[in-house]
Amino acid sequence: MLRCPQHVPTICHIVAVSLFAQSVAVADVVFVDNVNGSDAFRGRTGTPTSGRGGPVRTIARALQIAGRADIISLINRGQPYYESIRLSGGRHSGRPNTPLTIRGNGVTLSGARPIPSFAWRNRGNGLWEMKPFRKGHYQLLERNRPVPAFHPASTRNRPEIPSGQWAPWRGSILYRSDKTHSPITRGFWFAQDEVGISMYGVRHVQIEDLTVRHFRLDGINAHDQCRDVRLLGVRSAENGRSGIAVGGISDVTAESCVVTGNRKYSVRVSESAIVNVEESILDAEPEIIR
Repeated sequence: MLRCPQHVPTICHIVAVSLFAQSVAVADVVFVDNVNGSDAFRGRTGTPTSGRGGPVRTIARALQIAGRADIISLINRGQPYYESIRLSGGRHSGRPNTPLTIRGNGVTLSGARPIPSFAWRNRGNGLWEMKPFRKGHYQLLERNRPVPAFHPASTRNRPEIPSGQWAPWRGSILYRSDKTHSPITRGFWFAQDEVGISMYGVRHVQIEDLTVRHFRLDGINAHDQCRDVRLLGVRSAENGRSGIAVGGISDVTAESCVVTGNRKYSVRVSESAIVNVEESILDAEPEIIR
């Protein structure tokens, strides 16, 4: 309770009003539409209007526009958002009662890109090679699903990969085709972008109803000093290393999330980080690395 001396009622009244206004602050909404939006728009309406009214096209632009504790609302047009989300420091933090919120509305954030036909080299006997620009934690995809991977017992010699499977080897992706379909005709994609959602030094952030998939390293990575971060109804699947990675002194809650099909870890916890998993589906136990 705020008590005011009788001789300064006006000053105390102003302070009380200010505190009340802070406690009931209403968040603004920034709309993103990767089909009908434009980064020249202001982002304050979900449909294009006259002038510069209408949604922005990219999440990156929405993060430039949004203020602290605003809501970024992704409009679902049935097309994946092929970009990454990077949150850092106070600029991308909210407040205890009004977090900075990214509302996915069921959209997919994807790190996959098509492999151009010229990237494949025929090594003979059905063996094909592709050398990604970034090395390690590969993921090969066909029709938006992972291609079966071969795990050789030894990496000293080139692996004898069965038909229709692939394996990483010395900085390359090796794929063994059958007699009728080469990787060129199959139109493979691969996980190119490194991390779907990366966070560093943020506070009071909430991410809702979003699928994050096909990133080279992690779907979601709270690198360090991330506090009061909540993942609600988030699905992180088929990424090259982890579905969720939390490190440093970060504290993250995953509630009603689904984390499946990631190549190495479902949830990776390192250093002094804490992850609270509530009513979620994981296809492997969290891995704690100290």
